[in-house]
Amino acid sequence: MTRGLNQNHNRSLKNIFKGAASAAAARPGALQDFYRAMVERGMKEELARVTLARKLAALTLRIWKTGEL
Repeated sequence: MTRGLNQNHNRSLKNIFKGAASAAAARPGALQDFYRAMVERGMKEELARVTLARKLAALTLRIWKTGEL
């Protein structure tokens, strides 16, 4: 059984978050540090990018709902 999104997920939005995670992992900053720490602990790079994409999605949802940073 596949974990994660169901069959009617928004593919465009998923691709946006995956692209943002790839960009964040390649640029210096807190998100790159988060990504590198996961990889250094032994997590596969692909899974670390997915985890980073989920973190970005969660942050986006929080900002959208509360209007705060």
